Amino acid sequence: MIVLDGRRMKTKAITHTYLADRFHFPFYYGRNLDALADLLAGMKDEVYLFYAQDVLDAMPEYGAEVIRVFYDAEKENQDFSFWTNLGESFF
Repeated sequence: MIVLDGRRMKTKAITHTYLADRFHFPFYYGRNLDALADLLAGMKDEVYLFYAQDVLDAMPEYGAEVIRVFYDAEKENQDFSFWTNLGESFF
């Protein structure tokens, strides 16, 4: 299980550095949404994002895209699950 704190995701660069650290991504992680999606596609884990609204407040458009990548990974990868407190209001 991986727990993410949305309060730590303030900018694109900080977000990708934080994710690389929390997920122990390899050194070649591209630090962009495509690279994130590629790595999540093969992951077998549960991810919990707390304070998701803080991500959206700090980066309204990009934060929504980041969260969408996690939801998409959950749909495409049966071994991966994602939870956040945004609920149906996100969609």
